[in-house]
Amino acid sequence: GNYYASTDKLKFIVQKLGEDGSVVHSFVISSKKVKADKPIYYKKWNPSEAGYYRLKVSAYMSGSLVEAVKAIVTIV
Repeated sequence: GNYYASTDKLKFIVQKLGEDGSVVHSFVISSKKVKADKPIYYKKWNPSEAGYYRLKVSAYMSGSLVEAVKAIVTIV
């Protein structure tokens, strides 16, 4: 769904995954307040080591999660 109108905060999250898919380390790389006049948000992340990572962007409204998008990437 389109949750943009009901979102007030975005969190950009990186999770390093172990070989079994479990989260080894998780951290918020950025937290941005959503502005009505800014429909696109950009965040650059540079991995510090090779491995499997889950990249997530989570959208919140009044502290509650309303939407999350994620991708798994392999860094060699």
